[in-house]
Amino acid sequence: MGTGFNVNVAEMRVHARTVATCSTQVQSATGATQSVSDAAFGMIGQFFATAILAACGDVLQGIQKVATAFDDVRKGIEDVAREYEQIDLGNANTFAGRSA
Repeated sequence: MGTGFNVNVAEMRVHARTVATCSTQVQSATGATQSVSDAAFGMIGQFFATAILAACGDVLQGIQKVATAFDDVRKGIEDVAREYEQIDLGNANTFAGRSA
């Protein structure tokens, strides 16, 4: 049987900030993209331009989804840290004879 566990809320918050930084960096990748016209691919490449531009749009949407996922993870970590902190405070108050 285990002896319990310990949650370091401060470390969870630091990790949430790290995840937020990752989210910001991924999101900035979407801003680094440039729109190009069909002419950018030359005479021969114009034939493929529609497919290439569509694929680029799909990639951009994928990057945006990843950035959103990172941000969702950050929010989840922050929520868990807050919950652990509130539970711990409530338990400490109970043991000290104070109402939670």
